[in-house]
Amino acid sequence: MKEYETGNTENTIDLIKYLQKEDKERQEKNSNILRWNQLSILEYSKVFYQSFVKRN
Repeated sequence: MKEYETGNTENTIDLIKYLQKEDKERQEKNSNILRWNQLSILEYSKVFYQSFVKRN
């Protein structure tokens, strides 16, 4: 991140846009991680269920 001068409206607007973009990227990354975690849980549940059914 580049240095920003305080009191300069243009720099403040640039900083806000930069932080919004960074926040959006972070939210997308977290969403993808959550999606992968949900898929992993689903896969583990399926494997566990299949092994349980085979035993009984």
